[in-house]
Amino acid sequence: MKDIRKEYATAKVTASEKELIRRKADKCGLTVSDYMRKSALGARIHAALTTEEKNLLWQFVSRREVPMKFVNALCGASLEVRMALFNDKATMLSWLDDANMVLDDCRNFIDNIKRRTR
Repeated sequence: MKDIRKEYATAKVTASEKELIRRKADKCGLTVSDYMRKSALGARIHAALTTEEKNLLWQFVSRREVPMKFVNALCGASLEVRMALFNDKATMLSWLDDANMVLDDCRNFIDNIKRRTR
């Protein structure tokens, strides 16, 4: 059975502290009550992803499928087929381009998070 929250814990704060708490809760996608409870209980609270960050993450996730299909195909291929693919310059350059796109998307996502958290 789930515990029902019916007790109150109050704290006196200044108007500026109250506004700061509200802004921090908003950044994390939490209510002020949830933010304060989690903070008081020692939870690690992270800011919610911005729309731009969500888009960057989606781009990264959707692009990683291409090189993963290539890797999965290699796992099921015979040694001869794998050697033929690795010796085919066009195939390897195409795979490298795909891998670089995934790495660029990952780098963009991480850089965006770093800029926001400074």
